[in-house]
Amino acid sequence: MGLVVRSPNWLGDAVMCLPAVDALSSEFGKITIVAKKSAIPVFQKYDCIECKGSMDTAALKLAKEKSGSDSIVLFTNSFTTALAARMAGFNELTGYAMYARKFLLTSPLAKPTEKIHQIEWYNRLAQHAGASNIENKPVLKLDSQSEITGSYTVIVPGVKYGSAKRWDNFGRLVDQLLELGKKVVILGFEEECSGFDFPVSESVINLVGKTDLKKAMEICGGAELVIGNDSGMSHVAAAQGVRTIVIFGAHDPKKTAPPGAEVVVGEAECAPCMLRICPIDHRCMRSLSVDDVIKKVGR
Repeated sequence: MGLVVRSPNWLGDAVMCLPAVDALSSEFGKITIVAKKSAIPVFQKYDCIECKGSMDTAALKLAKEKSGSDSIVLFTNSFTTALAARMAGFNELTGYAMYARKFLLTSPLAKPTEKIHQIEWYNRLAQHAGASNIENKPVLKLDSQSEITGSYTVIVPGVKYGSAKRWDNFGRLVDQLLELGKKVVILGFEEECSGFDFPVSESVINLVGKTDLKKAMEICGGAELVIGNDSGMSHVAAAQGVRTIVIFGAHDPKKTAPPGAEVVVGEAECAPCMLRICPIDHRCMRSLSVDDVIKKVGR
């Protein structure tokens, strides 16, 4: 039958959407994914078309042509992505009825009123679109492996969503991991990792700004442990079956923690606030010490 899927924009959300996409594939056969460049490596087993933005009707028209399908499932919630799908010629649009776009959808689904995990959020939409037997845990299998040999721990200190998610003690954490005899690999984009003071050591491989996303995903997949903020790479690691520790403060682990991951949660009366930037003193993240994380590492 075929089906077009508009992927979530964020890397972590794309990973959390995998069970829903896999279930839709089992139900409809050929799936064509329209996704931003940052999410495409997650869907490498599917036919993907890069989307330049929420109003990239050209990408949607190409997906419609390649799939031979008139139906699209929108895992994005914006008004503009629904409008773009209409302008691209889709006549069957499934998505959450949010941001005044209900009239654009032919199969709208009401926003859940209760607090649910983001994976369940996507799964409910897939079920509404006709999928069944949906898993609750993403499984990500890459077609290539890490080139780094031996046992190593990956640190991913950056976060793209906003500074409220950022824990500033990763430099000292690396010092402590070295004292435990760990080999440490540091990953991330330069703009997200500024301000960290990482030790220089033969046991530290600092790859900040030196890998593309796919290579970083492979390195995470080969690690014994990945430690990061509530960010996309933490979801990538957990979905590959790697032991993952995620540091939470401003956001709610009950909603976005990767299944199977171990969480360290900062305590503050205002948390979780769900904000991008802390308007006060970042007390949730400041409440977490390096020892709090090292205790979780354990071995």
